[in-house]
Amino acid sequence: MEVSSSFYDGVVAEYSPALPEFLLGIGGFGIALIAVALAVKVLPFMPQKLDDASADPHHAGSSADAAAGKAA
Repeated sequence: MEVSSSFYDGVVAEYSPALPEFLLGIGGFGIALIAVALAVKVLPFMPQKLDDASADPHHAGSSADAAAGKAA
């Protein structure tokens, strides 16, 4: 005996979002990007200086220091 129902068991329904749903999704991404941009601006995630001495504590310094034997 075959069992069947009126609920379309096993059938995948087609769906496409309406314009308000699409705009809600785009707005959600926009809010997330703004939150990340504000967090990077306000919170100390990024380095303050990018020079070699600050980024690498073992940096040899200038070539004059290396020639004088001061570099490690």
